[in-house]
Amino acid sequence: MKRLSRVSLCCSIVLGAAAVAQGPAGPPPEVKALEWLTGHWEGEFKWNMMGVESDSKMTIEAGWEGQFLKLVQTTEVPGMDKMIETGYLGWDAKERKYRMWSFSNYSPNPRIESGSLQGSKLVMTSEPWDTGMGDPITGRGTMEKRSDSEVHFSLEFQMNGTWEKVGEGLLKKKPR
Repeated sequence: MKRLSRVSLCCSIVLGAAAVAQGPAGPPPEVKALEWLTGHWEGEFKWNMMGVESDSKMTIEAGWEGQFLKLVQTTEVPGMDKMIETGYLGWDAKERKYRMWSFSNYSPNPRIESGSLQGSKLVMTSEPWDTGMGDPITGRGTMEKRSDSEVHFSLEFQMNGTWEKVGEGLLKKKPR
């Protein structure tokens, strides 16, 4: 019996070491389909919220981290603190949809989104997001591939049961 236990323990150690040696799994094919989003992106983003217009500078750095596409977005609006957001986008095989968890310096709570790839558009809709600054916000973001070097980004908020566009911009891929 002791011998069987030792053999089992040795097998477990060998198999565990082999799994660690292989490293973490890469992104599933559904996430790999978003390869076009990887890289460094820069552009102007125009806001129009409740009739107040403003311009901002936006950058997105996107790359692989294990099974996820990691996106770090920085938005600079004149007169406001810089907003920095880090998101992890993955694939929920059971639900057959993309899922994303984003963490921002503007909120103590993560924003949780789900969505789909519709042709050249990645459309993600958030659960109601409690930013800690008033009522929770439900948003829908769309990133549309226009070319290998241009992506159009639009953001809508659900207000009074309808979607209202609050901002949009064109981001261009820049060399690293």
